[in-house]
Amino acid sequence: MIYNDGKIKVRKAEKSDIEHIASNMRESDIEEIWASHHEEPKKALESGLESSIFACTIENGVPIAMFGICPYNIIGDTASIWMLATDDLNKMKKTFVKNNKKIIDIMLEYYPILENYVDARNEQSIKWLKLCGAEMDEPVPFGVEQLPFRHFTFRRK
Repeated sequence: MIYNDGKIKVRKAEKSDIEHIASNMRESDIEEIWASHHEEPKKALESGLESSIFACTIENGVPIAMFGICPYNIIGDTASIWMLATDDLNKMKKTFVKNNKKIIDIMLEYYPILENYVDARNEQSIKWLKLCGAEMDEPVPFGVEQLPFRHFTFRRK
């Protein structure tokens, strides 16, 4: 168990978490994974879990989000960080957001640079990433649809 405040738990992700998250995924995440990779929610979660060296599920009685880090290669210092969630993630308290920074610090122990792209339309995720300390670039065309996405980076301090 990585985090447990009695209501919210962060634990190792399991394949059995995928169905609930995929069936209840936030519309903004569905739009983002389609624009970037033309993937459906279940496939995106399966791919993320399979490719991750570190993957966790956030739950509040049911799985509400899954996140992880996928290395580009074994010897590099940079990996891709990802998260897909249900609308219940949007109801998290500020204390949980503060603990997100601790979880990101744990992931930065694996790789000193974590990066990815976020759909520029996904204002909620951009706000959360900034609150967690991400460096955010200006939008550029990205993914299958070549829509505006913002590259973001977390760096070990």
